[in-house]
Amino acid sequence: MRMLRVIAVSLLVGLGGCQDSALDLSSATTSKVVVGAAAPVALQSIEGLPGELSPRFAAVFSAEAQAREITFVDASQKPRFRVKGYVDAFRSDNGNTVSWVFDVFDSRSSRAQRISGSEVISRSGEPWSGLDEKVMRYVAARSLNDIGAFLIANRPADASGTPVAGRKATETARASAEP
Repeated sequence: MRMLRVIAVSLLVGLGGCQDSALDLSSATTSKVVVGAAAPVALQSIEGLPGELSPRFAAVFSAEAQAREITFVDASQKPRFRVKGYVDAFRSDNGNTVSWVFDVFDSRSSRAQRISGSEVISRSGEPWSGLDEKVMRYVAARSLNDIGAFLIANRPADASGTPVAGRKATETARASAEP
């Protein structure tokens, strides 16, 4: 009987090694930064995604932005900041990797903040095939938390010189942005 358990455990461990080791994103995006409508931003573009993934990622990105109360407006409304993003999937030494860069530009078109990251998403297959909705949500959430923290830290002051969100809200939002 003991020998059967040892064999069963060995088989399970061996089979586990044969499976694709995708990134565990189950708890990675539980905290979020909530920005509010006082800091509208223009989304210039998100590039790099293949045609079939682009609208799916845009929908996920939009949903994650709404959850954080990040308001995207048309560039003609002259927002304080514009965001331009790039997402890529490629083979690396560790497996298939997704990487992203989001640049936040100010009204003078100077880059005010760069948000970037990368994660191994699968061990085999075509790199883009690992970009499922869970990975898209992870990339969008991580990026928007960082963008949101930047927007909160750079909110304009009202006539009295107090930030629109107030100091306590800014500290709370920054704390919730940390993973």
